[in-house]
Amino acid sequence: MSTAAPCGGFSLPMAYPTFSLRALPYLSARSSLSFCFLTPMPPRITSTISNDVRVSVTPAYLPEKSSADENRFVFSYHVAVTNLGSETIQLLSRHWVIIDADANRHDVRGPGVVGRTPILEPDESFSYASYCPLGTPWGTMEGEFTFEYKSGSLEGRKFDACITRFYLAAHESPLPAPQSV
Repeated sequence: MSTAAPCGGFSLPMAYPTFSLRALPYLSARSSLSFCFLTPMPPRITSTISNDVRVSVTPAYLPEKSSADENRFVFSYHVAVTNLGSETIQLLSRHWVIIDADANRHDVRGPGVVGRTPILEPDESFSYASYCPLGTPWGTMEGEFTFEYKSGSLEGRKFDACITRFYLAAHESPLPAPQSV
Protein backbone atom coordinates (compact mmCIF):
# COMPACT_ATOMS: atom_id res chain seq x y z
CA MET A 1 0.00 0.00 0.00
CA SER A 2 1.41 3.42 -0.91
CA THR A 3 0.36 6.87 0.17
CA ALA A 4 0.40 10.14 -1.73
CA ALA A 5 3.50 12.24 -1.27
CA PRO A 6 3.06 15.96 -0.62
CA CYS A 7 4.40 17.07 -3.99
CA GLY A 8 2.99 14.45 -6.33
CA GLY A 9 5.19 11.35 -6.13
CA PHE A 10 4.26 8.33 -4.08
CA SER A 11 5.60 7.13 -0.79
CA LEU A 12 6.76 3.57 -0.24
CA PRO A 13 6.34 2.30 3.30
CA MET A 14 9.72 0.89 4.32
CA ALA A 15 8.67 -0.37 7.73
CA TYR A 16 5.38 -1.28 9.28
CA PRO A 17 4.30 0.96 12.14
CA THR A 18 5.37 -0.31 15.53
CA PHE A 19 3.46 0.28 18.71
CA SER A 20 4.60 1.62 22.01
CA LEU A 21 3.62 -0.44 24.99
CA ARG A 22 0.89 1.80 26.33
CA ALA A 23 -2.08 -0.56 26.37
CA LEU A 24 -1.51 -3.19 28.97
CA PRO A 25 -4.29 -3.31 31.55
CA TYR A 26 -3.17 -3.77 35.12
CA LEU A 27 -4.48 -3.42 38.67
CA SER A 28 -3.30 -0.43 40.65
CA ALA A 29 -2.53 -0.51 44.36
CA ARG A 30 -6.15 0.59 44.99
CA SER A 31 -7.40 -2.46 43.04
CA SER A 32 -9.05 -0.32 40.37
CA LEU A 33 -8.56 -1.33 36.78
CA SER A 34 -6.17 1.00 34.88
CA PHE A 35 -4.88 1.05 31.32
CA CYS A 36 -2.93 2.99 28.79
CA PHE A 37 -3.63 2.96 25.08
CA LEU A 38 -1.58 1.67 22.18
CA THR A 39 -0.07 4.56 20.28
CA PRO A 40 1.25 3.89 16.78
CA MET A 41 4.85 4.96 16.38
CA PRO A 42 5.83 6.43 13.00
CA PRO A 43 7.95 4.34 10.65
CA ARG A 44 11.65 4.85 11.16
CA ILE A 45 12.41 4.96 7.44
CA THR A 46 10.53 6.95 4.81
CA SER A 47 11.13 6.61 1.11
CA THR A 48 9.60 8.55 -1.79
CA ILE A 49 10.02 8.27 -5.55
CA SER A 50 9.28 11.38 -7.59
CA ASN A 51 10.66 12.45 -10.97
CA ASP A 52 12.83 9.31 -11.12
CA VAL A 53 14.61 10.13 -7.86
CA ARG A 54 14.22 8.03 -4.70
CA VAL A 55 14.81 9.87 -1.42
CA SER A 56 14.99 7.71 1.72
CA VAL A 57 15.39 9.17 5.20
CA THR A 58 16.17 7.46 8.51
CA PRO A 59 15.86 9.72 11.57
CA ALA A 60 17.24 9.01 15.06
CA TYR A 61 16.99 10.72 18.43
CA LEU A 62 20.34 11.72 20.01
CA PRO A 63 19.76 11.62 23.78
CA GLU A 64 23.44 12.29 24.51
CA LYS A 65 23.17 15.68 22.70
CA SER A 66 19.76 16.52 24.17
CA SER A 67 18.53 17.95 27.46
CA ALA A 68 14.83 17.73 28.30
CA ASP A 69 15.39 20.11 31.24
CA GLU A 70 16.62 22.75 28.78
CA ASN A 71 14.00 21.93 26.10
CA ARG A 72 16.74 20.88 23.68
CA PHE A 73 16.08 17.74 21.65
CA VAL A 74 18.57 16.83 18.94
CA PHE A 75 17.87 14.42 16.09
CA SER A 76 20.08 13.04 13.35
CA TYR A 77 18.82 11.98 9.97
CA HIS A 78 20.49 9.90 7.28
CA VAL A 79 19.44 10.64 3.69
CA ALA A 80 20.02 8.41 0.65
CA VAL A 81 19.28 9.87 -2.80
CA THR A 82 19.18 7.52 -5.82
CA ASN A 83 18.89 8.49 -9.49
CA LEU A 84 16.40 6.00 -10.97
CA GLY A 85 16.25 7.79 -14.32
CA SER A 86 18.25 7.40 -17.53
CA GLU A 87 19.90 10.86 -17.44
CA THR A 88 22.70 12.32 -15.31
CA ILE A 89 21.42 14.78 -12.69
CA GLN A 90 22.94 17.18 -10.16
CA LEU A 91 21.49 18.08 -6.77
CA LEU A 92 21.50 21.90 -6.64
CA SER A 93 19.60 22.89 -3.51
CA ARG A 94 17.43 21.80 -0.61
CA HIS A 95 14.29 23.08 1.08
CA TRP A 96 13.32 21.65 4.45
CA VAL A 97 10.07 22.40 6.27
CA ILE A 98 10.55 21.70 9.98
CA ILE A 99 7.57 21.86 12.34
CA ASP A 100 7.91 21.29 16.08
CA ALA A 101 5.25 20.06 18.52
CA ASP A 102 4.17 23.65 19.20
CA ALA A 103 3.40 24.12 15.47
CA ASN A 104 6.38 26.46 14.97
CA ARG A 105 7.44 26.22 11.33
CA HIS A 106 11.02 26.74 10.14
CA ASP A 107 11.92 26.75 6.45
CA VAL A 108 15.54 25.94 5.69
CA ARG A 109 16.82 26.62 2.17
CA GLY A 110 20.30 26.45 0.81
CA PRO A 111 22.65 25.22 -1.88
CA GLY A 112 23.35 21.50 -2.04
CA VAL A 113 23.53 19.29 1.04
CA VAL A 114 26.32 19.25 3.65
CA GLY A 115 28.38 21.56 1.44
CA ARG A 116 28.11 19.39 -1.68
CA THR A 117 26.17 19.43 -4.95
CA PRO A 118 26.61 15.80 -6.04
CA ILE A 119 26.25 14.65 -9.65
CA LEU A 120 24.42 11.34 -9.96
CA GLU A 121 24.70 9.08 -12.98
CA PRO A 122 21.78 6.71 -13.69
CA ASP A 123 21.40 4.16 -10.83
CA GLU A 124 23.94 6.05 -8.70
CA SER A 125 23.28 7.02 -5.08
CA PHE A 126 24.54 9.65 -2.69
CA SER A 127 24.15 9.49 1.09
CA TYR A 128 24.75 11.97 3.86
CA ALA A 129 23.88 12.57 7.50
CA SER A 130 22.89 15.76 9.27
CA TYR A 131 21.06 16.85 12.40
CA CYS A 132 18.11 18.96 13.55
CA PRO A 133 17.69 20.54 16.99
CA LEU A 134 14.16 21.13 18.28
CA GLY A 135 12.77 22.86 21.36
CA THR A 136 10.09 20.16 21.74
CA PRO A 137 10.36 16.36 22.11
CA TRP A 138 8.89 15.72 18.68
CA GLY A 139 8.36 17.33 15.31
CA THR A 140 8.33 16.66 11.59
CA MET A 141 10.52 17.35 8.59
CA GLU A 142 9.69 17.26 4.87
CA GLY A 143 10.66 19.16 1.75
CA GLU A 144 12.29 18.83 -1.63
CA PHE A 145 15.63 18.73 -3.40
CA THR A 146 16.06 20.73 -6.61
CA PHE A 147 17.99 18.95 -9.35
CA GLU A 148 19.22 19.84 -12.83
CA TYR A 149 19.55 17.46 -15.75
CA LYS A 150 23.20 17.32 -16.83
CA SER A 151 22.74 15.23 -20.00
CA GLY A 152 20.24 14.17 -22.63
CA SER A 153 17.34 16.02 -24.18
CA LEU A 154 16.44 17.64 -20.83
CA GLU A 155 19.93 19.03 -20.15
CA GLY A 156 19.78 22.27 -18.17
CA ARG A 157 16.17 21.74 -17.05
CA LYS A 158 15.50 21.89 -13.29
CA PHE A 159 13.06 19.74 -11.31
CA ASP A 160 12.17 18.91 -7.72
CA ALA A 161 12.27 15.56 -5.92
CA CYS A 162 9.98 15.24 -2.89
CA ILE A 163 11.09 14.36 0.60
CA THR A 164 8.13 12.77 2.37
CA ARG A 165 7.32 13.91 5.88
CA PHE A 166 9.18 12.00 8.55
CA TYR A 167 8.92 12.18 12.30
CA LEU A 168 11.46 13.25 14.86
CA ALA A 169 10.48 11.75 18.20
CA ALA A 170 12.38 11.54 21.47
CA HIS A 171 11.45 7.94 22.28
CA GLU A 172 13.13 8.20 25.65
CA SER A 173 10.38 10.60 26.75
CA PRO A 174 8.54 9.22 29.77
CA LEU A 175 5.22 7.55 29.11
CA PRO A 176 2.12 9.32 30.41
CA ALA A 177 0.76 8.13 33.73
CA PRO A 178 -1.93 5.45 33.43
CA GLN A 179 -5.52 6.61 33.76
CA SER A 180 -7.82 4.88 36.21
CA VAL A 181 -11.27 3.78 35.05
